[in-house]
Amino acid sequence: MIEKRESIFKYAARCGLPMGGYLSLMSVSMIFSDKLPLLSLVVLVMLIFTPVLVYKLLRARYVADSCTTDFSSLWMIGILTFIYGSLICTAVTYALLEWLRPDFFYDMAQMVIDQYKTMPAAKEMVDTLRTIVDKGLLPSTLEFLFQMFWLTSFLGSLVSAIVAVIVRKIKPKP
Repeated sequence: MIEKRESIFKYAARCGLPMGGYLSLMSVSMIFSDKLPLLSLVVLVMLIFTPVLVYKLLRARYVADSCTTDFSSLWMIGILTFIYGSLICTAVTYALLEWLRPDFFYDMAQMVIDQYKTMPAAKEMVDTLRTIVDKGLLPSTLEFLFQMFWLTSFLGSLVSAIVAVIVRKIKPKP
């Protein structure tokens, strides 16, 4: 009987769920780090741990395929995993910014203005930021979400390429 392997697309979709949760937790931590500064450390640790998570996901597929998965398949799994995860993270971040923190961008701009207005060297930056706030030029939630989605997907593709090479270089123990 021939064993039917799961396609790389279905596998990436399954990996996208935990990646989406992971990215969402990172996003929530980032958004609330102004209220609880320890969360910025959580974001940093999670950012550093991201390649390890990708390694575990790609390595599991590589070993399940008897170490025959080629680089392009591993890379595609990584890219799709980040895209699917980014979609989940975007939905969670949208809900958060729309209902729990609707003034997030304004609050951040005000915080920067308050911190830098006492520094004479930063006067021009403060004036520029004040002008941006006064004219309503802060990014909208949707603009931020589109940028976040594409940045996460792009950087995820770069991380996936590097990790795919490492996964193929490290041979499993017999």
